[in-house]
Amino acid sequence: MNREIEYVVAIAEHRSFSVAAAELHVSQPALSRLVGTLEERLGLKLFERKSHGVVLTHAGERYYKGALEVLKKERALAAEMERLRLANASALRVGIIRHPEQRYLAQCVEEFRAHHPGIELNIIEQLSRDVEWGVRNEKFDLGLMSPPYIMEKLKYTPYETSHLILAVPTDRLPPRLKVYNDDSLPFPWVDIRDFANTPFVLQSPTTRLRSYIDKFFARECFTPRIGLITQGSSDALRFAVQGMGVCVLTPGYVYRVRAEGLVSVFCIGTPPATVTHGVVVKKGRTLPLCANDFIRLYFASRGEQHGHEQLFPNGHE
Repeated sequence: MNREIEYVVAIAEHRSFSVAAAELHVSQPALSRLVGTLEERLGLKLFERKSHGVVLTHAGERYYKGALEVLKKERALAAEMERLRLANASALRVGIIRHPEQRYLAQCVEEFRAHHPGIELNIIEQLSRDVEWGVRNEKFDLGLMSPPYIMEKLKYTPYETSHLILAVPTDRLPPRLKVYNDDSLPFPWVDIRDFANTPFVLQSPTTRLRSYIDKFFARECFTPRIGLITQGSSDALRFAVQGMGVCVLTPGYVYRVRAEGLVSVFCIGTPPATVTHGVVVKKGRTLPLCANDFIRLYFASRGEQHGHEQLFPNGHE
């Protein structure tokens, strides 16, 4: 950036050599000398010192207006070069939530490497709040997660909806439980109120899924009888299987134990409760060009038909 232009703009905006010098981290005498040299070379006075501060001359006004245009173009050019550098990055950093449903990830990674053999793919499994923090602070290029707590500076695009389900140990099913089958639901439906006297194994209140579960309970005007609080959904399911209660989670956690006949699974809520998962990126951040391929392959590996052929055209948010 042209120092003379930057210095003249700072003086004009602050109407003070001393304030401008402090902002620019130069001494006031050095700033005065530079401006004096510039005025001598131009053969024009740019500033006049008045009792109420420094003011621009007519020539100074013209110089200031042109200087702003030059600075705008320089910054736009620098930003464009930075976008090109990021778009052609040799690595893609993806944050994903810790979840058994990521079983689809291996197929996605294999196909991505086949399409982009020169790209270093870094996938980090973390809690939702840590993925959100990583995207906001540019530790990750993108995150695959539930909606962020704080949307400021972030753009979230949902890609799928999962039902909240109730997992009940098969040998602990209430004897007169009313079960309703609905072809529009992935599992039979039960009324959560039929489990008013059953202990619940719940996730820690600090987990993202627990916040959705608590909202569901509030919506249904249901107060669970809490038997145990665990660190996360995997632990909640493990204790439920051991007969310590029932638990609420998403389907990805129960495929294995359900297949083994250890739990029965039900949709709950009126209407049936759901949670979404999607892609989160930082607003204004340029993604590597390969990011869209990763997202597309990830959707395809899950069998999702997403409405956006390209979520972030040309590698941009």
